[in-house]
Amino acid sequence: VDEAKTIWWGFNNGEIWASRAGEARAHLTFPAAADRPEVSQIYFDRSGAGWVTALDGGLFQLDPRATRLEKVGLPGNQPRIYDVTEDTLERLWVAGSTGLFRKDANGWTLAQVKDPAGTTSVFGSVAATPDGSVWGASDGRGLLRATGSTFEHREWVQADIVARASVYFTRKD
Repeated sequence: VDEAKTIWWGFNNGEIWASRAGEARAHLTFPAAADRPEVSQIYFDRSGAGWVTALDGGLFQLDPRATRLEKVGLPGNQPRIYDVTEDTLERLWVAGSTGLFRKDANGWTLAQVKDPAGTTSVFGSVAATPDGSVWGASDGRGLLRATGSTFEHREWVQADIVARASVYFTRKD
């Protein structure tokens, strides 16, 4: 749901639909597209910008007021994108197949993180907490907690249950 109370839906075929506040029906806003094969999440940050994760299609920025959708260029090779959130400092965090991406005033950076066994982690979920920490869930590898203004403090949380399960975060927004 965006600032104007429009409800947005993304589908496995890449279509994006919207229903404006007070409307009883949704409308096809963006038809399926080859570069956006499967929408997995639509997230609106505090500035009102929308972010669409499209798995193999990458990340897209959605301007709900202008009804415009643009692909975001991320550092490195085209990753698979799973999740997106915003931290208390209004930095955007994206979980992907090549690591965690962060967007701040200086642009996008990629944090490729090795787990305790030395393997570069794939992050399927990411969450920010009020204390400024960012948590990344790496299937079967554990949870990564990162703190610090430049992501410099990292610790792995491992437990038997984490090694046997996929971890997904929930948030109040």
